[in-house]
Amino acid sequence: MGLGSSFYIALRGLHISQAAIEVVSHNVANVNTEGYSRQRLNLEAAMPERNTRYGPIGLGVDATSITRMHDQFITRNLTEKSSLLAKYEAQKISIDYLESIYNETDGNGINEALSEFWSSWQQVANNPEGNAERTDLLEKGITLASHINMTRIDMDSLRTDINQRVEEGVAFANTLIKEIAKINEMVVALEAGDLTQANDLRDRREEYVKQLAEYMDIQYYEDPANNTLAVLTPKGTPLVLEASAWSLSANRNEEGDIRVNWVGDNGRKVDITENIETGQLGGWIELRDEIMTEFYLQLDSFAEGLIREVNRLHAQGVGLERFTDVTGAQDISDNASFLTELEGDDNDIHFTALAEGDLPEAVGIRYVKNTSVTDGLSVDTQYNAATDSYGITVYLAINNLGQVITTAQEVIDLVNADRTAGLPSPPPYPPVGPPYHAGDLVRAEAAHGETATGKLDTWTNPADPEGGGLNYNRLNHNLEHTLFFGQEITYAYERAQLETEVAGDQNDLVYTALASGAPGETISVEYVATPGNAVLSLDPIAGGAIRVNLVTLADGTVTTTAEEVFDLISTDPAARTMVSVERASGNDGTGRLRAMPQSFLDRSGSFEIITYDSTGQATINKVVVNPDDRIEDVLNQIGSTSTTGIQGISAELVEDSGNIHLRIKAAQGYEFAFARDSASALMALGVNTFFEGTGPSDIAVNDTVLDNLRLIAAGRVDEDGIMQSGDNTNALDLADLKDAKFDFRQGYGSISDAFNTLSAGVGAETHNITRGNDFHTALVDQLYAQRDMVSAVNLDEEMADLLKFQYMYQASAKMISAVDELLQTLLSIK
Repeated sequence: MGLGSSFYIALRGLHISQAAIEVVSHNVANVNTEGYSRQRLNLEAAMPERNTRYGPIGLGVDATSITRMHDQFITRNLTEKSSLLAKYEAQKISIDYLESIYNETDGNGINEALSEFWSSWQQVANNPEGNAERTDLLEKGITLASHINMTRIDMDSLRTDINQRVEEGVAFANTLIKEIAKINEMVVALEAGDLTQANDLRDRREEYVKQLAEYMDIQYYEDPANNTLAVLTPKGTPLVLEASAWSLSANRNEEGDIRVNWVGDNGRKVDITENIETGQLGGWIELRDEIMTEFYLQLDSFAEGLIREVNRLHAQGVGLERFTDVTGAQDISDNASFLTELEGDDNDIHFTALAEGDLPEAVGIRYVKNTSVTDGLSVDTQYNAATDSYGITVYLAINNLGQVITTAQEVIDLVNADRTAGLPSPPPYPPVGPPYHAGDLVRAEAAHGETATGKLDTWTNPADPEGGGLNYNRLNHNLEHTLFFGQEITYAYERAQLETEVAGDQNDLVYTALASGAPGETISVEYVATPGNAVLSLDPIAGGAIRVNLVTLADGTVTTTAEEVFDLISTDPAARTMVSVERASGNDGTGRLRAMPQSFLDRSGSFEIITYDSTGQATINKVVVNPDDRIEDVLNQIGSTSTTGIQGISAELVEDSGNIHLRIKAAQGYEFAFARDSASALMALGVNTFFEGTGPSDIAVNDTVLDNLRLIAAGRVDEDGIMQSGDNTNALDLADLKDAKFDFRQGYGSISDAFNTLSAGVGAETHNITRGNDFHTALVDQLYAQRDMVSAVNLDEEMADLLKFQYMYQASAKMISAVDELLQTLLSIK
């Protein structure tokens, strides 16, 4: 081949060195490009085409491919750990703000306001008739309520911000999903040839996948058949398959929180919120739905406890003057509701009456399993003209095995859609004559936190409390259901107690009625001392009576101790079904008993209204309140006029801005006060309370005391109905609430303990998130270092390669020049 072959070899060297310089140049240009993997031109000696007598002579250099310097294991590990880091980074920003909300170090937080509030009650106790002390108490109460309000507002603001971030994150994730699908299509087109690899597109695709993982946890894999990347949600629904892309949607639920849905073909949506655990979306969702939800519950528990315990005492007290007109602060207009609590998951339905008054109070719900497969799901409404009541029966569909196949959601849809033709939704009330359909009477919805996908096959209807054998579960518009604090009435009923206060020391016993009886029932306890009775015995009498026959001497002296009676009742099977017994505080049980007349544990709660006529004569009136009482039962006992029910006062329901409140008003010349509320009904109704509201969002000082500070209840009415001048009994008890222990929804302790537990929880969660963020930052940095060892561009190395290929280029050019001279020499020979 001669000089021509040499010229070809040099020309090839020139081309290859130029290509190598271009690869180096490409690397240098992308030294700061995120996700770029450096590339290398692979060289090898070109194979000789023939042998010479000296042996085979090669044809120079050849470039086989451009390799992407990349480690798939490190990249996948980095993507997964980056997703976890993004979760903690997202949470840290928000939790730091949440921690600042509960910052108590500057002395202006809730703890300080709470401490000053208790101190103000103590000052009122020291001078119960002082206007300055009462004014200071109101100011401290307003400050405390304002701090609690602002804390809730700040938490709501943070929650709103988190929802906004989730919504924006979903939008950005959709952009990344589309880009990945687009690159898949480009990779397939570019890598159609055997020698071609789409290095830069693969880098970009992996970077988009990593960014997507920083928003949500994903599953992904490369299809070896066409080199496309498939991306799936944590629930397994596809986001990217080849060149096809599916999107996510951000939808608000009833609480206003953003839920993340996968959008399938034909617009079908699948809620994947609960499946997203990492990435920024996972971090925000966990913070909003789990961490902050717990803090919301604790704040609610604290505020509810504060309102409840302060109002419980204040409602039973009296100020410096009596009432002539008082309106309860609590809204009592909530509709009747009923929750079907079934075994299993996601199958509880909450029914709410669509109107107030007699109609919804007489609505019943029941489920009946069909006996035939041909009978599908249906609903029927029955009306009883004699009792003016309704019953809603849902007939559940079954399969060939007799198993119920109806889900809660199907029942919800059916009931809500079952409406009387021509009636608006909801219908006007009072109705214009029966009958009506189920959807006219009630609204059905899934129980809070449930999906309504569960089957309705395990509900047993109780016996119909009103007879007739229909076995309906009734919606009851009563105190327990309609009042936020109405459950207190139930607690009072279940915990009816009697302490035997007999003469002497160490002999008092406390009897507590067990809750198996009905409201209004009583259990009596008596001690009988018969002279000469030698055997301690017990007579549990049907109907709710316990008689203890004490051991006595011939002269009638009792030798029985409290401990012996305690042991006897605690071990007697019949008595144990009626009461529990314990020693009174400070009693070691060694004291001897004596005869005691029949004393009663009344399962009914009650409160007293003391009326005063124009001469100041007091009359004590007892209003009985049971757990299933309606507000009308309270109204009827007080009376709608000053001459019915309780003489000198009347009660009515008044409307204010759509809310219903109880109003009690005195007739001319009459005044009234409240006392001894064993049912906590006054607190539930918001009558004579210090605070109004039901939680941190609306807690405020009651307008009643704001308008007249003399109504701050520092004292109490005694058993004769007398208000003692300078009485500070109630103020002392309210000041003592500082250290009193109570049962809260989130635990047991003082009111301050409830808030301190919340503050400590915020601090602990902040520490955990910060620690997780620091750990995963270090881990990701380490993985980046490992990746950089393989994939990162090193400018020193690239400069060395540049010099090497520059010299190669120069040498190849020199070789061409030399061959050219040789050819000129050859051509010049004549």
